[in-house]
Amino acid sequence: MADVQTLPPTTVTDLRHQVSGPVFVRGDAELADEVACFNTNGGVHDPAIVVGAANPDDVSAAVRFAAEHGLPVRVQATGHGPGPRAKNGMIVSTERLTTVQLDPTARRVTLGAGCQWHRIVTAAAPFGLAPITGSSVTVGAVGHTMGGGIGPLIRSHGFSSDWARGFRLVTANGQILTVDARTHPDLFWALRGGKGGFGIVTEMTLELPHIPVLYAGRLVFEGAANIEAALRAWVSWLPSAADDVSTSVALAPAHGPDAAGGQRLHLRFVYPGPAADGARLVAPLRGAAPTVQDTVREMPLAEVHSIHGDPVDPLPLQSFCTELTGIDQDFASAFLARVGPRTEAPFAESEIRHLGGVAAQDVVDPGAVGGRGGALMLRLVIEDPTVAPRASEIAAGLFADAGARKFSTTNVNFAGSMSKRPAFERSWPEPMRRQLAEVRAAYDPDGLFPFGPAPVQDAPPQAAVPPVPEAPTIRPRRIFDVRRWFGRHTGQPLR
Repeated sequence: MADVQTLPPTTVTDLRHQVSGPVFVRGDAELADEVACFNTNGGVHDPAIVVGAANPDDVSAAVRFAAEHGLPVRVQATGHGPGPRAKNGMIVSTERLTTVQLDPTARRVTLGAGCQWHRIVTAAAPFGLAPITGSSVTVGAVGHTMGGGIGPLIRSHGFSSDWARGFRLVTANGQILTVDARTHPDLFWALRGGKGGFGIVTEMTLELPHIPVLYAGRLVFEGAANIEAALRAWVSWLPSAADDVSTSVALAPAHGPDAAGGQRLHLRFVYPGPAADGARLVAPLRGAAPTVQDTVREMPLAEVHSIHGDPVDPLPLQSFCTELTGIDQDFASAFLARVGPRTEAPFAESEIRHLGGVAAQDVVDPGAVGGRGGALMLRLVIEDPTVAPRASEIAAGLFADAGARKFSTTNVNFAGSMSKRPAFERSWPEPMRRQLAEVRAAYDPDGLFPFGPAPVQDAPPQAAVPPVPEAPTIRPRRIFDVRRWFGRHTGQPLR
């Protein structure tokens, strides 16, 4: 691998002349600010070189430079993810690619790779249109969608990636591709849930559903007895929940001038429909216990961020997450015992999101989304790295309490750092991981864009032992055969 400091000075100068955006090398004072992450847990990036791309041609030039000089390339827009910090190679920053081209008649929006969700929300809301955003509107829309994308409308409208209609991508040879269901369908499948390692997306096109009315907000409960009553009422209510109603509960420390200390339970409710119907649907939850706040109302689309109230300032976040096939009152008891208001659990938020609904139904063109079949997502978040060992122990105990209800996969956006093999392997079913690996190898054969854990090293040679007769090999049935799917739906073979 090349060291930029050993290259002739004219080499980096030539790159600076080829791109419109800034180029920084290790030692430049501006480099740290250029690659600062929203999620500050895990230290800081220390790459050899950074290109702040101002347009897709900048990305192409940066990739060609990196390939020529043997520099691995990583990409960053907002840095919300928990990925490993770069200690070498190149970072391409896409935060300047923030164009938004909205066609309200076609209900399509094309957005740059640096766009955060709030830009699309704000542009679309006056037309009664809404992107299927994440719970945090400061997350990069492209990175969120490439992981599938779970948000406040998950049960009524599915994953963010279900609404992706096309991408522009710079591949490992610097070529700019247009990627959609007709052109490069294998890559189009992979980009909708496969997360990374395929190239650098510079632009994405989304279809926007028409949502004229949104009835949504939070019910907030305080006091151990009220929290338990509300949680248990929600658990009992889940089996009868309509497919177009999305809810979640989260225990969090009480903040604000009206807080009495301790914890509060935030029950989020989202229904894309009229207030009268929404009020009827939320009534069993509203009546579960007295509330200290009730913001559930007919809500302007532009205020979707207020449902979860996610932080907007950088934090050292770490989460422990798994998906579940279901919960019952026994699990509610375990949840309260380990992280409830009578404990001193160190979590900034202990959350259970209801998944399923439309997200779990058959999708004509599903993309490479892992965790689609989970019924709920359990997520415990800390904002203080020093409590991580204790938090990990509590999380492991709660996951063990789930027992057979743990789902086999957890969506990649919540699974953890992809440099850690357990997180990587639980993000997709094994057959889907194989297919994603094939697509990565087809478009990035030399591994210019690192993604996933380091390859397992070969074991040292062992002393010879007498051979043992092998049992017949039973090949597992493929859960999802992407080759057959593409052939059937597009008439084009997978590359």
